This record gives sequence, C-alpha cells and structure tokens, in this order.
Amino acid sequence: MNLIGYLVLAAICTLVIGVICYIKVKSKWAFANWIIATFALLLCLYTLCDNIIIRERDNKIRVLKILDESWDLLGGEGGVPQKASKEIKPKVKRDEENIVKAERKIAEAKLIDPENPKVIKMEGEILFARGKYEKALQKFYLSIAKDPENASVYGAIGRCYSHIEDFKKAIEAQKKAVELEPESATHLQNLGTTYLIDKQAKLGIKKLRESINVNPSNAFALMYLGVGLFQEGEKEDGIKKVERAIEIDPKNALFHYHLGLLKYTANQIEDAQKSFELSASIEPTYSAALYNLGVCYYKLDKFQAAKETFEKAIYIDPTDPDVYKGLELALMKMNDLGGARKAREKAKELGYNAKQKIKEGRSGGILSRIEVE
Repeated sequence: MNLIGYLVLAAICTLVIGVICYIKVKSKWAFANWIIATFALLLCLYTLCDNIIIRERDNKIRVLKILDESWDLLGGEGGVPQKASKEIKPKVKRDEENIVKAERKIAEAKLIDPENPKVIKMEGEILFARGKYEKALQKFYLSIAKDPENASVYGAIGRCYSHIEDFKKAIEAQKKAVELEPESATHLQNLGTTYLIDKQAKLGIKKLRESINVNPSNAFALMYLGVGLFQEGEKEDGIKKVERAIEIDPKNALFHYHLGLLKYTANQIEDAQKSFELSASIEPTYSAALYNLGVCYYKLDKFQAAKETFEKAIYIDPTDPDVYKGLELALMKMNDLGGARKAREKAKELGYNAKQKIKEGRSGGILSRIEVE
C-alpha cells in the first residue's frame, strides 16, 4: 500500500474512533481534539514504519550490490578456482589487492546483515581465493545450514574438496548442486571436470557434453571435454574441441595451455610451442606454461631460448624442481657445466623425481605437465 492508501486508512480509523468518543463524551471539542491527536499519532507511526521498511529495502539492495562487486573482484565462478589453482601462478599483486577490496566490502555487508547466508558464502570465497580451503569449507557449510537449497554453495564445497584432493566428497557436493539446478551449465561442467580429475573419464565426458547441450558456448566445458576425449583416444576430436574453446575465448591462457599439452602429446611440438607462447603472453606469470614452453624449445634444439624461458619460470616460482631440471639439461647442451651442476643440485634439493615421466600434480587424470627428458 502506498502513502495515500495509508493516509486514507488512518483517516477512516480516526473518524470512526472520533465518532465513538463524541457519542460517549458529547463534546465537539473533545471530538475534534481526538481526531487531530489520533491522526497525528497514526501518521507518526506510519512514517516510522515506512522508514524502517525503506531502510531494510536499501540495506538489502546494498548487500546485493556488495556481493556482486565482491564476486567480480574475486573473478566469478570461473575465475576463483583458477586463481587458487596450483597449476597457475596468478598476477599475485593484482589478485591480492582485489581480495583485500573484496574483504572490505564483505565486512561492510556483514555489519548490515551478519546472518545472510550469501554474505557467509562470500566470506568462504575469499578464504578459497587465499588457498585456505579448510576454513573456506567451514563458511560454506555454515551458509548451507542457513540456506540448504543454494546450489552455488554446494558447487563451492565441491571446488574446495577438489583442491584438497578429496574427489569423492567433491563429486558428492557437485552432484547435489546439479540436483538442485539440473540446467546449470556451470554445475554440470564442474562435475564433469572433477570426474576427469578423478580418472573417471567416461562419466566426465558425459557431464561435460550435458553442460555444452545447456550452453553450447561454454568454453571451459569444451576445453575440458577436449582433454577428456583426447585421453580416451579420440585425439583429433579432442584437439578440435579445445580449438573451439579458443575460438570462443581467444584470450584465455588456460585454453592455449591445454591445447599445447595435447599438441605436444600428439608429437606436434612446433604447434605446442606456439600454444605455450600464446599462453605465456596472455598470462606472463603462468609458470607452468613457461616450463612447458622451455621443454618445447629444448626438444627443438633451441637451447638458448630454453635456458631463458626456464629462468623466467624460476623467477616466478623458485620452488619448482622440474624447472631446475630443465635448466640443467639446457645448460649442459650449451656446455655450461658449472651452471648445470648448480641447477641439478637445486632440483635435487627441491625433490625432483627423475622416474616420474608425466607430471600429473593435483590434476590427477588431467595431464598438466610435460617431461623435459
């Protein structure tokens, strides 16, 4: 009801009460005073209630705006997992600034509505972006306790479990997300990707196809479907799917990276080199792309380029033993035996495993690294 409606209602109520009072008291002045006083009281009460309603509405709008702004700062559904991933070194300074901004915004939202399950979920997303997965899970479970039908929270729980390599629980959570929102391309994609990581390729391919059926332009689903098909022996079709993902999103470093992996595995090393170069040019801090690019240079006897690329990767991530091993081999080919020895010692210190020919890392069934030897 609008203001005019409330005023009319107040006037009618005041008139009725005034008539009753006049009948009992038999005084025109008492009647008039009662009408004025009652009307003024009702108007004050209305104004107070209206202000409370407006304030609550404004607070809800403000909280929703804060949540949207914070989500954008963290990178959204597709961005957050990648920035927390062990496979990719993000632009640390930029991302940390965004996380801090998001934290401040969520602190404001929490002052307005501390029990809002979406605010609690966003607290979990901030922890997730910092790589604090166990603490993030606590927030997500608290959010789901307040809003058990929120599919996006189950998706977030699945992402957390995937990053701590508890794929069984990750799949359970993502299945629940799909159950609540069966037409969500994102939830289907995440479930399919986790199946691939857990080496359940057929199930993964099925869910990724379902995701693409919902949204044919889902580039991430296409990319992971391509990887799954390639690993199941459908190499040509797999490469085409990843290339299609790149057509949709040509500036995605991860897509070029995975195309490089497939090309390298198919012994198309020069093409793989080009893909890794594109990946590293889009995301200069992508140390895994630089490592794989260095391997390609090494395989193509471009030892100086390999050396320089491995050194760039070490500058970004000085804790990766594979890169030091690659640098050692490149230096040996360049007859820099002293430098090669230092690189070999550093690789050994960091735990390089000479017997492991394919680096699967946290990605399990998804090929993520190639071997320099």
